[in-house]
Amino acid sequence: MPVCSKCGKESHNQRMCPHCFAEYSPQDRASGRAGGAPASAKQLVAKLPFTPRMRWGLLGVLLASGIWFGFAGREREIPAGEVIENLVAAPMSAGEAEALVRRVRQEAKVETRGEELAVTFPAALWPQQRAGQLAAAQQFARAIEIVEGRKRTISFYDPSGSLYAKADAAGVVMVR
Repeated sequence: MPVCSKCGKESHNQRMCPHCFAEYSPQDRASGRAGGAPASAKQLVAKLPFTPRMRWGLLGVLLASGIWFGFAGREREIPAGEVIENLVAAPMSAGEAEALVRRVRQEAKVETRGEELAVTFPAALWPQQRAGQLAAAQQFARAIEIVEGRKRTISFYDPSGSLYAKADAAGVVMVR
């Protein structure tokens, strides 16, 4: 708080003293004696007592955060034409399999073409990441196997109608 050079009282006013109504001189304003402008952020940081331990700790936290962000956002690499074990390895009961098949048949377009099924997922059920797309196909193929008691050939199509995965006796593979 600025101190008036005439009466010696403190006030929050930056232009004049509210007690004796004396205007602060430009020198008092510049020197900060009458308040002046607040210190800049750079000046405030320079006054903080950063010990070497604090600097190294801050550097370590920033480095660990950068590494975590670099690896956490990565999508799993899913190659085309290669059978990959179930991405969702949780066990599935017969009731859960029936519920999944019923839900997909209600919300997606499921057609029977001879011995083969063709499943076209709508945009609402379509996963954005490639690993999610493969997991959806694997879960449906596994549910069909549990419900019907045999593996079937299933073609999976994205919302635009392009074939993206195929299931057969060997497993589910991404075709593109």
